[in-house]
Amino acid sequence: MRHRWDDLAGELLVRLAAQLQRRMTSDEARARWLAHRNRLLRAAHGRGVDVAKLARRLHLTEGHLRSNVLREGSPAGRRRSRVLDAAERGRWVT
Repeated sequence: MRHRWDDLAGELLVRLAAQLQRRMTSDEARARWLAHRNRLLRAAHGRGVDVAKLARRLHLTEGHLRSNVLREGSPAGRRRSRVLDAAERGRWVT
């Protein structure tokens, strides 16, 4: 059961993720911001914010969010997502 606080928390997480999306600059900073943004998006999605709303706010496609950020879809997509997240953090996954 979702509560009003979940909706509010989800909205705040989406707004913060959108701000981070706009503020990325250098490659290293970009990787850190993307990893942080992805964590925020997963948290907002976990709080009940639907993928369509996330995609609209960040100007990304729903498919990109599902496969690369939210780790939904095929196992190959989830594997690629793990590798991308590890690369963003500067580590490699074996």
